[in-house]
Amino acid sequence: MSVLNRVVAALSLASGMCVAMAQGYPTKTIKFVAPASPGSGIDTFSRTLGRELSMRLGQPIVIENMPGAGGSIASVNVARAAPDGYTLLLQISSFVINPSLYKKVAYDPVKDFQPVILAARGGHGMLVISPNMQGVSTVKDLVALSKAKPGRLNYASPGFGTPPHLQMEILKRMSGADFTHVPFKTPGETVNAILSGDVTTIFMAANVAIPQAKKGMLKILASTGRQRWVDTPEVPTMIESGFPDFTFDVWYGWLA
Repeated sequence: MSVLNRVVAALSLASGMCVAMAQGYPTKTIKFVAPASPGSGIDTFSRTLGRELSMRLGQPIVIENMPGAGGSIASVNVARAAPDGYTLLLQISSFVINPSLYKKVAYDPVKDFQPVILAARGGHGMLVISPNMQGVSTVKDLVALSKAKPGRLNYASPGFGTPPHLQMEILKRMSGADFTHVPFKTPGETVNAILSGDVTTIFMAANVAIPQAKKGMLKILASTGRQRWVDTPEVPTMIESGFPDFTFDVWYGWLA
């Protein structure tokens, strides 16, 4: 069964939507809340699926972008919404990680949400990126550069607790790399920072990184999945790059 068919079935069967089902769900506009800015991987996934689901369900689906705080702003908004199946949250791995990172999170990932479906799993993880101007070709080159300039190089992320942040901290712990974290509010800001050379590296979603790499603006050093990314077969995995224990998958799930 395709992702689309599974989501349609899940929306119809989720126990938290019994009231809506009794009324012939859906009978009005459905809101998808995306915890990221327009143009991000999460936003693209939401809009692609929303467009198809709207045609299947016969009702409009609107996307509301709520970036910030590692996805917590969007999560809190949906947690406080009416439990009628018309406000849905697309979240990623950080949704269940945030309560362990922050002293206080205004939502409970278990008690406040009805899981709808695991919509997708990023089995190929993300891509390790560096500006072409840095002159590095491999992850080991990147690590060596950071050690040669201790405390002077930065890495970007779209916020604390996001997959790009956690992945770099894992790499630092494994390799002894010396990078300073610079969090941004949106993925778009991280792209601008990496293109301008203000930061040295970032873990980035493929849909954002590959177009820039094809223009010669970025260098893709590795992917974090267990196998090479299908759209960049020439790019080695982190395992092939000398980090046998480094894999990082990202999942996408719908919640109500």
